[in-house]
Amino acid sequence: PIFTKLAQLWGVIEEKIRDIDLLREGKTDAAFGGIRVKSSKSMEKAKTETKRKRYTDTLRDSIADLQDELLLLEDVFRVGLTSLNEQIIEMMLATFVYPLLLQPLLLYMQRFTSPETEQSRRKSNQFMLDILVQGASTPKPEMDEDEELGRIQEAAPAKTALFTLSAVFQLLSNQPLMRLLLTALFHPMAPDSSGETMIRAKPDVACLLPGGKLGVRTDIFDSESSAPIMMEQSPYSFGNVTGEKRVKSEIIAAMDGIDGSCVYVLSPALTEVLEGQAGDVSLMAKTRANPYRRAIMKCLSAGPGMSSLRQLSVLLFDSVVMKFEPKFVSDLIFGASLKTFGDEIPMDERNLDSREAFFANNRGMGARNHRNSRHSLGRSGRDGNFMNEVVSSLCCGVINVAANYNGLWEVVYDGVAAHSLLWISKVNNKAMDLASKSIEQRRRMTSSFLAEIPLVMDTILDMTERQSHDDADDTSNDGNDTRIGLHVDKIFYDVAQGKQYSTVGELLKLKDTVGKTDTDEYAVSVAVQTKFDDLQQRMCEFGGLSLSDEIKIAIHQIGADSAMAYVKIDAFSTFLKELAATNSAALQGQQAFTITRNGLITSTKLASGLDVNRSIFAPVSPKVCTNLLRLDEYHDAPRPGTVVGLVGRTAIPCVCEVPDSSAPLFTDDAASVISDGVTWQSLYLVFLGRFMILAEPERGGSGGNGRIVTACQLTKLSVERDPLPPAGNASPARRLLAVHTSLEDTPPGLFQNEETQKKVAPFGPFNRLYYKMSTLDLWFEDLNAAEHAFRIMHAKLNRARSKRGLRLRDKLQEDL
Repeated sequence: PIFTKLAQLWGVIEEKIRDIDLLREGKTDAAFGGIRVKSSKSMEKAKTETKRKRYTDTLRDSIADLQDELLLLEDVFRVGLTSLNEQIIEMMLATFVYPLLLQPLLLYMQRFTSPETEQSRRKSNQFMLDILVQGASTPKPEMDEDEELGRIQEAAPAKTALFTLSAVFQLLSNQPLMRLLLTALFHPMAPDSSGETMIRAKPDVACLLPGGKLGVRTDIFDSESSAPIMMEQSPYSFGNVTGEKRVKSEIIAAMDGIDGSCVYVLSPALTEVLEGQAGDVSLMAKTRANPYRRAIMKCLSAGPGMSSLRQLSVLLFDSVVMKFEPKFVSDLIFGASLKTFGDEIPMDERNLDSREAFFANNRGMGARNHRNSRHSLGRSGRDGNFMNEVVSSLCCGVINVAANYNGLWEVVYDGVAAHSLLWISKVNNKAMDLASKSIEQRRRMTSSFLAEIPLVMDTILDMTERQSHDDADDTSNDGNDTRIGLHVDKIFYDVAQGKQYSTVGELLKLKDTVGKTDTDEYAVSVAVQTKFDDLQQRMCEFGGLSLSDEIKIAIHQIGADSAMAYVKIDAFSTFLKELAATNSAALQGQQAFTITRNGLITSTKLASGLDVNRSIFAPVSPKVCTNLLRLDEYHDAPRPGTVVGLVGRTAIPCVCEVPDSSAPLFTDDAASVISDGVTWQSLYLVFLGRFMILAEPERGGSGGNGRIVTACQLTKLSVERDPLPPAGNASPARRLLAVHTSLEDTPPGLFQNEETQKKVAPFGPFNRLYYKMSTLDLWFEDLNAAEHAFRIMHAKLNRARSKRGLRLRDKLQEDL
C-alpha cells in the first residue's frame, strides 16, 4: 500500500509541475479536445497570480503527503526486521524506483538530446562556454513552438523523478537501500538486468545468535543515533544464502504450488555490482555502462534550455553524496575500483572507450548487454575519465548561464553544486586539482561575460525607451560610453528590486578572527548543503514572476545577479586553489566554516540562522576586493584650506549650516549669519575633477579664487530633492540633500553622521560590509536655483559613476 500511495502522489506532483511550467512559459492546455492555446499577452497579472497560487498550494500539499508516506516507510524500516526490509527494498526497486524515478529521466534525456551521447554532452558544454566567451549577446537557440511545448510537458516526469529521488535520500536512512540506490544512480556500471537470472528463497527470518541460540535476523543500529551502522558490505543477503538462482522461465514454471517464497532480481544484481572486484571478469561480462548515471551527468551539464533539470539534478547529487562518507562515495562515483580492469583488455581493443559501450537506444532496466562492458573500462578506467566526467559536469552546475529577459543572458552560480564538488573532491587530490583548474577557467570566462552584459542592457533599453529621451549625448559615442559605464556601476553598487543588499553589500567581514590583517578581506558564501526544505522551495518557486514588469528594473535585477555570481565564483576559485595547494587540509572533518587567506578556520556554527550553519564561506580574492572597494580612491584629494581658482568653473552659490565641529574650517566670519543659534555660511558649490568641493570666497582676494572648506569624491555622493518646503515656511529658499557614503568612520567637513540610519545586524560570525552615511543640507535661493543645481549635480555624479564603471569594466576585461 505504501508504494501504491507513493505512485499516486508521484502522478499528482508530476501533473502540478506540468501546470506550473506551462503557466510560467505563458502556455496552457485547453480543457477540451487537447487543443493547445497560447495565453493572451493582455491577461491580467492578478489572474496569473491566482493560478500560480492555486497550483503551488496544491503542489505543496502533495509534497507534504509524499513526505508523510516516506516517513512512514522510514518507520517500517526502523522496525529492524532484516528479512522484511530485504523484501521491501526489492519491491521498492521493482515497483517505484526503476519505473517511476529512473526510467522517466532516462527517456526524457534520450528524447531531447543528441543520440551521440558523449558528443552531445560536449556540445552542450561548449555552447555554454561559447556564451561565456562571446558574451551576453549570444543569440538564444531557436526552437519550434510545438517542440518547445513538448519539451515543457515531457520535462515534468523527469523533474518529478529528480525531486522524488532527492526526497528519498533526504528522508530515508536505511543504509542497504541507500547503497543500492547510489549504485543504481552513480556507479559507472549497471547490471545487465534483462531479468533472466533470479533468486527464489523463503524469507530468512531466523538466524543463529552468538552462543548457538536461535534468533530473529534484525538490523544493527547505532546506539546514539538509532541509525543503521554503516558497513563495508551489506548485511542483507537478498536470498543469496538460502535461495537458489534460476533463470526467469524456470522460476515461473516452478512457482505453482510454492507458498511464501520471495523472488529477488534487482537487489542481488545491484549488490553484486556494488561489492564486485575490478578483476572479476565474470562480473564485467554481466554489466554495462550505467545509462542512469549518464543521464544525470547530462542533466548536471545541461545547457540554458534545461536549467530547471540542471538545478534539480544538483540537489539530487548533493542529497546523495551527503548520505555517505566522502571516501566511499567518491571512490564509487569516480570508479576507483574499476581502474585496474583496463589493463586486462587486449592492446588491440583498448581504443574502444565508453562510447562503444553506451548506445542511444539503451532503455535501462530490461535491456540486454549487447556490447562488451569491459570496453567501457578501457580508456575510461586508465585515464580517469569517470572522474573527469563527474568533475566537469559539476563544474557546469556551479557556474552556468540562463536566458531570462529579452535575450539577456544571466550568469547563475549554484552553491549546492559547489558543495557537492567539495564533498567528493576533498579526499581525492587529483579530483581537487582538476576542479580547481576547471573553476578557474570558468571564472575567467565569467569575468569576460560580465563585461559584455552592459552592452546588451544598453541595446535592450535603446530599443524600448531611448526614443523618448531628448538628451543630445544619447546619440554620441561619449553618451553611449557614459550609459554603459553607469550600467556596470549600478549592477555592483545599487540595490536591485527584491534584494536587501547590493552586490558589494553582500560582502562579509569576519569579526574577532585571530590573525586578521589590516587589508580588506571580505568573504561570501560559496557552498551550501541542501535540505528537504530546499527541494520543496525549488519545486514551488515561480521564476517567471520574479522579474519586474518595468524593463529597467528587470535588467538591473539580472545584471546584479550576474555580478554576484562573478564575486562568488572568484571566491570559490580562490578557495579551491588553496585546497589544491594544501591537499584539502582545510576541508578535512569540516562541515560549516569559513577560511581566511592565511589559512585560519573559523566555525560558523550558530544557534540561529540555518543558512549560516550549513554554508561554507571563502574570501574574495584581494584583486577583486580592491577593484570593488578601493578603485575610486585617490591620494591627490583637495585638502581643506587650499586655494583654488573659480574662474572658468561652474560655481553655484549656496548656503550651508555650520556645526560647531566644522567652525574651524572657516576664516571669513563676515560671510556667515547666525539665526536662532544656528550659523549659516555662504559658499560656492564647485566640481573639481572627481571631487565636489565647497569653497568660501578667498578673504581679501579679487573674487576669482575660493578657499576649500570640504571636499568629497563624487562616486561616494548622491543627491536628493526636498519634496516639499517645511510646513508654514513662506520663504522661497529650497534645499537639496547631499548624502555621502564611505567605509571610513569620519565624514567630510560639514557633513553630519546620520543618526537614524539602521545598523546592519551581524550575520553569524561576520559583519556585513557597512557604509557609514552622512548628510549635508544645501540651500539655494529659490526653486529654479535648486533645480539648476540638482541637474548639474545629477549629471556630474552620473558621469563620475560611469567613469568608475568603465574602469571596473576594463578590470573585468583584463582578467582573462
